[in-house]
Amino acid sequence: MNGQIFLSVIIPGRNQAEELKKTLSDILEFSREKSWAVEVIYVDGNSTDHTEKVISEFRNKFPHFKSMKETQKGYKRGKGSAVKLGMEETT
Repeated sequence: MNGQIFLSVIIPGRNQAEELKKTLSDILEFSREKSWAVEVIYVDGNSTDHTEKVISEFRNKFPHFKSMKETQKGYKRGKGSAVKLGMEETT
């Protein structure tokens, strides 16, 4: 695996900490199996559960991991705008 990003995964979410943990585990395992450099971008819709703890747990497991709030850059219109914001942040 070289340092060049092969795959960008954008995950929009709100209050889905447990699902996020499984999703990130699956992405990590898949990327290791394929030896791909994967970029993960999590766009949070102002979660009130322990999503931030899950993000912190996985941040150091991925060489390329970004997390942001949906309200950054004036976005706040749901899943579609969260995906758009994430796409704008890809490398």
